[in-house]
Amino acid sequence: MPGVALYLQVSKLIASGCRSGALSAAPCLQSKIAQADTTRMSGDTTPMYSKLGDDPEVAAVLEAFVETLAPRLDELQDLEAGSDYETLDRHAAELSVDAIKTGFDLLSDCASSIADAARDRDRDLVYKHLIDLTEMSWRIRLGHRGAA
Repeated sequence: MPGVALYLQVSKLIASGCRSGALSAAPCLQSKIAQADTTRMSGDTTPMYSKLGDDPEVAAVLEAFVETLAPRLDELQDLEAGSDYETLDRHAAELSVDAIKTGFDLLSDCASSIADAARDRDRDLVYKHLIDLTEMSWRIRLGHRGAA
């Protein structure tokens, strides 16, 4: 499935700190993203923040969570590419719980949707939700860096 290549391209753009203008330079990528389920994905580049971000007692936990987002997303993408739905279900569910604990409710909902789709072995839906998760993760990391 072309999803693996798309994930790698999106991840590279995100890692390089892309803005919405960077996506316009990649028309093939832009059209594939446009085909995705847009119920959560908006193309919005506004940073996302934790609802617990003002609590100094959770600052270290929040920072650790944000720092692990990129590798966790990579792992979910690899599991999808390998059709390892059982492990994908488990890891996405763990991410959902961690996101709720750190005040990222929308990210939790999205990770939970991935777990549900993996449980149903619905590759297309997993793919769509992973695109949403990629965008949200980037926006969360952007918000975290901006707060530092």
